[in-house]
Amino acid sequence: MFMKTFTAFIAAILFSPLMYANVEGSVGVSSDYFWRGTSQNAGNTALSAGLDFEKSGFYASVWASEVDFGDTAEWEYDLIGGYDLKLTDDFSIGGGVIQYNYDKGYDDVEELFVNTVYRNTNITYYVDTDNSDNAYLDVRQGLSFVKPVDVSIEYGSFKDGDSHVALHIGKQLGHGVYANLMVMDGVRHGKASDSVALSLIYNF
Repeated sequence: MFMKTFTAFIAAILFSPLMYANVEGSVGVSSDYFWRGTSQNAGNTALSAGLDFEKSGFYASVWASEVDFGDTAEWEYDLIGGYDLKLTDDFSIGGGVIQYNYDKGYDDVEELFVNTVYRNTNITYYVDTDNSDNAYLDVRQGLSFVKPVDVSIEYGSFKDGDSHVALHIGKQLGHGVYANLMVMDGVRHGKASDSVALSLIYNF
């Protein structure tokens, strides 16, 4: 009950008149939508969009994307809320909750998460509120010495031991358009389309 009430509160903030003080949005298209190393759209192009609200360290977001699980589901929409505490210019800690929702009768999934950021290193740990065995660790290391593109390495690992590694290469193209190429370690073992995604995102 608490989680459902909390996510309803997030939605209320997002769509209140107050959100326009600190709101950003995005729309994008990707050659595929990958989540934690696995395609969520059966290798097909996915459209997505999101809105982010931030105020004094508190934030709330709503994000949606096309999905294809081989059944009737067509859309995923996520609600996110949390707080980031900046301790120094280089170091911050935070946490929050995320709810994954799907159309066509899927049950929602809720996770609690904690994260820490030190310079170019971002570590986040997620725990499924209904099944702690689905806990997930995400580590991202930015390589700031690589110019003129943004480069980072991501390592993700489930509690059961399944893991993946991905390289992200991004570039600001101007006028709010950002391009990102994600290449996972699985590209060495199969078709590139199974482990590579190219995205174009317009931020406003």
